[in-house]
Amino acid sequence: MKAHEKAAHRQLGYIIGMTTSSDTLLHLHGQNVLHCTADGPVISHPGDLNDLMGHAFGHEVRWLVLDKARLSSDFFVLRTRFAGEAIQKLITHGLKLAIVGDLSAELDASEALRDFIRESNRGSSVWFLEDLPAFEVRLQRLS
Repeated sequence: MKAHEKAAHRQLGYIIGMTTSSDTLLHLHGQNVLHCTADGPVISHPGDLNDLMGHAFGHEVRWLVLDKARLSSDFFVLRTRFAGEAIQKLITHGLKLAIVGDLSAELDASEALRDFIRESNRGSSVWFLEDLPAFEVRLQRLS
């Protein structure tokens, strides 16, 4: 984890621990959050979520916050069904998902993705946000 990410974590809440060098357990607004930074392995299909889900369950995590860079580009091409299958898997197992990062290129390329993200952000289980501080603000509104 980079120094600026550690500083951001300290400002937002408190660090519970590290599950890997790229995944940090946080406690934000009364909820355990697994923040997965860009440094970790790329998730290329829904089965790649199994290890993260195991870490999440072991620490009573409610939210999985994934940096956009952790997802293969197929996630953002809706016709591949990767996004839908991955999100369904997480929701079925009681986890909520936030994807953080600059999605402007993906949004410019796909009206369907733009609509999907807009609808997701209206709910309380799947969010697409600019960064971890934006997630923290949004999570605070739910508390």
